[in-house]
Amino acid sequence: MTLLAIAPVASAATDDVYVSEPFASSPDVGAVVRVDTSGTQSLLAQQGNLPTVQVNQIAFEPPGNLLVAVGNGTVVRVNKDSGAQSILAQGGLLNSTFGVAVGPTGDAFVTDSDKVFKITPAGAVSLFEDDPLLAGARGLTVAPNGDVFVVVVTTPGIVKISGGTASSFSVNGAVTYLNPQAVARDSAGNFYVANRGGQNILKVGPAGGAPADYIPATNPTINEPVAVAVDRLDNLVVADLDVTADNNPGVVKFDAAKTASIVTTNGELQDERGVTTDTTLPSAATNPPDKSVTTTVTAKKTQKALKQKGLIIDVTCPQEACTATVAGTLTVPKVSTAKNYKLKQVSKSLTAGRKVAIKLKFTKKVIKAVRRALRARKKVRAKVTVSARDAAGNSSSTSLKIKIKK
Repeated sequence: MTLLAIAPVASAATDDVYVSEPFASSPDVGAVVRVDTSGTQSLLAQQGNLPTVQVNQIAFEPPGNLLVAVGNGTVVRVNKDSGAQSILAQGGLLNSTFGVAVGPTGDAFVTDSDKVFKITPAGAVSLFEDDPLLAGARGLTVAPNGDVFVVVVTTPGIVKISGGTASSFSVNGAVTYLNPQAVARDSAGNFYVANRGGQNILKVGPAGGAPADYIPATNPTINEPVAVAVDRLDNLVVADLDVTADNNPGVVKFDAAKTASIVTTNGELQDERGVTTDTTLPSAATNPPDKSVTTTVTAKKTQKALKQKGLIIDVTCPQEACTATVAGTLTVPKVSTAKNYKLKQVSKSLTAGRKVAIKLKFTKKVIKAVRRALRARKKVRAKVTVSARDAAGNSSSTSLKIKIKK
C-alpha cells in the first residue's frame, strides 16, 4: 500500500475520511482513498472491481464496510480496514449507478438511470422509485425513518421519497441549484448540498423549501464541490475539485461556526466523486461522558421459545452507536423445586437508530428441560437483562420478564 504524507494540513479531521476516486494518481486507477486524522492519504483499495473513470459516489455501510457506486452498474463493498473488495450487486436492473446511501435497516439505496433502487445487505436488487421527478438523479441520503432524499439536476432540487411516493422537497428560490451532485443530512434533520455549478454549499431545513446559501462561493476553500458528508460531530466534510483555487483537489471540513480547515489536498486525489466518514462512531456532541445511553428494548411477553430455540430481544440505541449485551436466566420447575439455567450472554455492536434482534439460544439440555416442564403444565419463566455501553463509557440497563410457551 502506498502512503503519502500530504502537507500542509490546516486541521486534522475528526475521524478517518474515505474518498472515492476514479483517477488515483499512482497510476490513474479507480480507488478508495483513506485520509487519516493527520491528513495522511493511503490507497485503501484500487482497481479490481473499481475501474478507472467509472468510480462514482461512496457511502459507509455499518459496521465496517464502504459501498462504492460504479458507473457500469455495479455496487462494490470494500472493507474499511483491509480494503478487501467484493461485489454487492451488479447488472440486472443496474446500468449506470451513481449515488449510494445506506438506510437505518442496512439496505442500500442507489441512483441509476433516473431511478432509485434498493439493495439488501445480501445483494437483492429491487426498484424503489421510478418517477419523472427523478430525472437527472445524482446523490442521495436516507433519514432515520427511512425516507430517501435525492438531489436532481434536470429540474434541480431535492426530491423526497416517502411511503412509495416521490415529491418535490426543495426547489429554487432566491438561491438556486446549479448542477447539484450530493446531499448529506445532519443530526438535526438539516440537509447540505454540494452545489457544483454554483460553487457553494446549500442548506435546506428539515421541512424543505428553498435552499439557503450556507457556504457561499466567496469562501476561498470552496470552488467546485462534488460531494458532502456529515461526521459524528455534525461537521461538514466536503470533497472539492479545486480547494485553493489553483486546481488542487482535496477535502475541507467546516465546523458549526462555518470555520474551514483543509483536511488534505492533491496526492492520490485528482477527480473525486464521493466522500464519507465512519457513522458507527459515537457522537460526543450529543452524548458526553457521565450520561446514560438511551436504549429501546422490546420483546414479546410470551414467546414460543422451543420453536425458535431461544429468546428474541429487539434492541435499539436511537441516538448513537453502542454495544448491547443481553443475558438471561431461565427458571424451569421440577417435581418439588425449580432449577435456574443461566443462558449464554450475547453482545452485539449496534449502529445509531438501527433495531437489532438479539437471540439468547437454548442448549439441548435447556430445551429438554423446558419441554418436560411444559408437558407437565408447569410455568416456565425467563428474566432477561439488556445492558448498553457507548465508546465514552456511558451505560444503561433494562430488565424484562418473559413467559415461555410451546
